[in-house]
Amino acid sequence: MNDFEKNLISADTIPQVAGTLWYVTKVFGDELGNELNLHYLRQNDRGWFGKLRSKRRATGDFNYKTPADFRFQISESEAVDSPLRESIPGFTEEWLQEAVGIRKNLNKYHHGDFEANIDTLEMFLTPISVLAHLSGLKVLEMVSGQLERINKIRQGWVSQSITSLPEPPEEVRDFIDAAERKRQRIFARPPVGSRWYGEEGKREIILDLKLRDAIDAHNGRSIAQEIGPGGKEKIRDWIRHFPQGGLLKVSDDGAVMGYIKGLAYLVGWFGDEPDVDPDEIRGYYLPVDFTFTGDDVINNQTGELLSEVAQEDITELISVLESKTDPNTLLNVTNYGDLVVDDGTDEKPTKLTNIHGGIWFQDDKN
Repeated sequence: MNDFEKNLISADTIPQVAGTLWYVTKVFGDELGNELNLHYLRQNDRGWFGKLRSKRRATGDFNYKTPADFRFQISESEAVDSPLRESIPGFTEEWLQEAVGIRKNLNKYHHGDFEANIDTLEMFLTPISVLAHLSGLKVLEMVSGQLERINKIRQGWVSQSITSLPEPPEEVRDFIDAAERKRQRIFARPPVGSRWYGEEGKREIILDLKLRDAIDAHNGRSIAQEIGPGGKEKIRDWIRHFPQGGLLKVSDDGAVMGYIKGLAYLVGWFGDEPDVDPDEIRGYYLPVDFTFTGDDVINNQTGELLSEVAQEDITELISVLESKTDPNTLLNVTNYGDLVVDDGTDEKPTKLTNIHGGIWFQDDKN
């Protein structure tokens, strides 16, 4: 195994994903930073970075210490007066747009909004590979190798050893610790539709697809009124997440679970889920974003329109979006179904509403 192969991700774990992303951006930053220094050395301008730093600090924050910082390279390129637009090899409008997307998503990632898994890693490496290609950087070989390795892991490949990357800085280690804690919280209270690992329910009910109702398994009566206001809609939501119907079990805290091949899945809650703030944004953003057009929603990855693929009427959802946001607004959705406006800055994201699979793109809502 050569040095290049030793640095490829070896497992879909938080330390491996976070470490790999840090390492790729470090190698990219080092190579592009060297190209920038060579460009200005040819112009006999060794102090170019110091002058730029002083200029930026005079009008705002500038926390970058070196031109080899990947975050500096992609954020600085956005400034219309940036000298990087003339000094980055192969800089084009395409380079700029890819960098803008990376910068916004990196900010969300560092806030813990994206899950540290291989899907998120791929979401970053794909546009990074475009930048490396446009700039003619050697790091492209490693990025391509990482993308190939991600596909192998998805297909079930298992490494015989764990990749040992250079020791990441403290901020990356802190991120890994925080990501592990968040994953544990989600494991304890997962999104509807996910595997359930908590207490197994004792009460048994039957989800009857013909009646579109839920029946107590022991007395044969509908439980809709027992659930309370909105009981019928709650049962319809159970059917969305458990369309095969049949036996469900309810735990003492109200978790409703169905079984597929003997494994428990969370179907929903008997009434309201306990201890939930309706304004809280829960879970992780899915690694694809969307745009509200003014009267529809477009999947920015596939180009699909929600009006053409949703299984249920979306009139109410569109009305909510019209009242709460503007056309051409970028949207994120979490694995808990929270629809969010997040511009990728330090401003607090805004939760617009909560969606279910019937009124959303089928491959993008758990």
